[in-house]
Amino acid sequence: MDELEQSLKYVPTYQVIEKSRKEEKKIAKEKLAVANNKIKAEKEQKDAVLAQAKALANALLNKGVDIKTIAKIIEITPKKVEGILVKIK
Repeated sequence: MDELEQSLKYVPTYQVIEKSRKEEKKIAKEKLAVANNKIKAEKEQKDAVLAQAKALANALLNKGVDIKTIAKIIEITPKKVEGILVKIK
């Protein structure tokens, strides 16, 4: 009886197709969710690294270190250092 229940022999073709499409949509939604989570995690990591770089650059600037030296320490260009600095007045 179980074999008959799982068999597709007596199921109309349109129902088989409909079931297959639903499964495909479910799989596609799951893949999209995984991809979105991965993108979100990468963005959060990038933001965290940028925040650390800003904090380090500001701390070094406050100690009197010039921008070129800060750029060498952080391993980015001096122009990027100027872009991320938050000048404290």
